[in-house]
This record gives sequence, structure tokens and C-alpha cells, in this order.
Amino acid sequence: MATQALDLDVEGTIAGKQVTGKLIYTSFTIACNGAGPDQVLVVHWIGTSPAGPALNGTIDFKPGTWDMADKKAQGSATIGTISGKPGDSLVGTAGTVTTQPSGGSITDGAFDQGSGQVTVNGSWTCPSH
Repeated sequence: MATQALDLDVEGTIAGKQVTGKLIYTSFTIACNGAGPDQVLVVHWIGTSPAGPALNGTIDFKPGTWDMADKKAQGSATIGTISGKPGDSLVGTAGTVTTQPSGGSITDGAFDQGSGQVTVNGSWTCPSH
């Protein structure tokens, strides 16, 4: 079985809606742009929770491994509902993100500072350029 380009699991609530399970109907809206030695690797994605709304997110970090709780982390990550209000989006506040030109991963990604709390785990594979 082939691995999906975006293989993300979500658990929690956002904008009062439960999101649980492996995201389906996933795709990149911006796939791994940047990624020079001092450039942010830009990963913007969409997907649908099997038990919830359509979601969108960003994982934009310089190549490397980053602790999202560290104020010195070189980037940021967000998650929100596609039809939601900007104030409903959640910001990554904990967990580990690894990015590289070929793809990356997120482990125990905690997103809050909005209208809910969601945990994200998984990986992505960047398309060949």
C-alpha cells in the first residue's frame, strides 16, 4: 500500500467541533516551497477529519528539528477549519517538528491558543521538483 503524501492523525476539538482520526482527502495547497539552507520550508495542507470538519494547516519551519515550545524555534505551525473564523485557528505550542526538502514529520504537536485544542501526529512527503 502506498504512503500518502500527507499522513496526519488529529485528535481534539476546534471551533466546537470534534476532530478525530487519520485525515482523509488530503492535499497540499503549497508543497514544500523554500528549503534552502536559511529558508523556511513552506508546507500548507488541507484534509478532512473522518469525524469532523475539513481542516487546513501550515507547517512552516527552516529545515531541521524544532521544539514548537521553544521561543527560538525557526518557524510556526497552525491548524483551523476551512470555513472557520480566523480567531478559531489554533497555534502550535508544543511537540517536535522535523522538516527537510524531501518531507517531514510532527510528533505530539499540540495546537491551542484559539477555540479548542488539537494534537497532531504524522508525516508528509514532498513532491519531487
